[in-house]
Amino acid sequence: MKNNKFLWVKGSLELLNHAKSHLKEGNEFDLRQAMISIDNAVELAIKTYLIKNRRTLGIGRNELNNATKKFPSLIDSLEDHNLIDISDEDLDAIESYHKIRNNLYHEGIGITIEKNVVEAYFTLANDLIIRLFDIKVKDPEILTYPLPEYLEPYSIVAYLNIIESLLKNNYTDKGIYDFTKPKLPYLLKLSRDNNLIQIEEYQKLIDLYSIRNNIVHNAEIPSEEKLHLYQDYLMKFLNKLKSKIKMD
Repeated sequence: MKNNKFLWVKGSLELLNHAKSHLKEGNEFDLRQAMISIDNAVELAIKTYLIKNRRTLGIGRNELNNATKKFPSLIDSLEDHNLIDISDEDLDAIESYHKIRNNLYHEGIGITIEKNVVEAYFTLANDLIIRLFDIKVKDPEILTYPLPEYLEPYSIVAYLNIIESLLKNNYTDKGIYDFTKPKLPYLLKLSRDNNLIQIEEYQKLIDLYSIRNNIVHNAEIPSEEKLHLYQDYLMKFLNKLKSKIKMD
């Protein structure tokens, strides 16, 4: 099963890895190439997801054929048919980054792009692929600290994804999870109200969720020092959360 899962996502991951190598270089040419490769990874991932789950999602052949012809139609189809929670903000951000990619691709010579924009799209693409294909994020205990520069923004997204999964599983097991409210803020409020997390922890995590959204939607990358502080806080919080859930 694991091999089959990665067989479906292999092409998208290869494109992301290609983008990663360009992003690491950081010059204008490499940033343009990274942006194009990231966008190609996103497009391939969404197409693969829709094709792989066509019957489960209830997508007709004609609809699927039309959806895969143009990027906006692809995004609309993902919005209408998906098995996971994808926010409108994330979908809007993907479309915005795709427009930037198109400008680079068609008018690439002389056009520059800021590194934080490429990092933000990389973060969003990585998160989307993990969610679409249910790829398990590395446990924070084995995440490199500090992460390489081009992956540092993703640490916040990765940790919050793991926290969301832990809380979702916890409340699903207890039979009190509302599947119409699958987002992290709801789970954090539920945890606060059930005394699983403290009020100050709730507020800190809500703040970090807002920072996460600014990273993936607005390309607002915090300083390296702040990223390390956020990552350290989330690592410690996650270890504490695991212990409390195990004891509960």
